[in-house]
Amino acid sequence: LADAGNPDAQVNIGVLHANGEGVAQSYAEALVWYRKAADQGDVFALNNLGLMYMRGQGIAASDRMAVQLYRELAAAQPDAFRPNLAGSLNNLANFLSGLGRREAALATAIDNHTEQRTRAAIFSLPVDEPHSPSSST
Repeated sequence: LADAGNPDAQVNIGVLHANGEGVAQSYAEALVWYRKAADQGDVFALNNLGLMYMRGQGIAASDRMAVQLYRELAAAQPDAFRPNLAGSLNNLANFLSGLGRREAALATAIDNHTEQRTRAAIFSLPVDEPHSPSSST
């Protein structure tokens, strides 16, 4: 089925390779199968690709690619994928800050905060508010 183009089967083959279940563990092979299913719009494949980009499994770690994938997924299925988008935005902000790209990091952190507030409003979750520095005398 996977060779015939069935995206569900392709995702399942990808999972088998990613986890080494019944086959030799291979993130590279998992990526091949996830991409085939993702090219057909399969949300599980896109999610798994996002995780692999975030973790650097079988491919160079790229928070930017993870964020791009999770933005697409959050737009398509907000209930399922908003948490991954918020986490990816946080990781990207930290990465940019580490590179000394403070303005880009701040913009991404603001996107993350906005996303968390939206998610909290949708799911009635508490939101961590930024702390103001306390004055000491």
